[in-house]
Amino acid sequence: MVRKISGNKNGFTLIELLIVIAIIEVLAVIATSKYTQFKTRANDAHSKASLQDIYLTCKLYWHDTISDNDCTLTTNTTYGFTASPSVTVTASGNLSDFSSTASHSQSSTTYTIKAQRAISYSLHWDSPLQVLKNLLPIMGRGFHDLQIIICL
Repeated sequence: MVRKISGNKNGFTLIELLIVIAIIEVLAVIATSKYTQFKTRANDAHSKASLQDIYLTCKLYWHDTISDNDCTLTTNTTYGFTASPSVTVTASGNLSDFSSTASHSQSSTTYTIKAQRAISYSLHWDSPLQVLKNLLPIMGRGFHDLQIIICL
């Protein structure tokens, strides 16, 4: 007995499967891009928080000691500042000319805070490819105090 195969097929065609795979790939690329942006913002927020912490710690130090000595509390935990292992913080200067910098180990941005408590930032990239890769996350920031330094 020979059975006749009917024209009704259950399942998907190759084109339909390829379209679904292409849509999934596009969504994965978008999600990966957003994840990278969120991670960069989180690292930068960590650096800014460390700057605020060292600034307030130095202000407390100057208030308690009633002096105008240089603030070197980045390694001294007496006033409660503990540097994060992933953020490098440097501080120098006295009450009138204080300056501190912070940068995250996984970020190309270095933040600076001055005695007036204004935070500015500069970006350090090693290659033109890194410039293009890092331009998207900074689009939300203001460009008024941006300093781009490219080391080729």
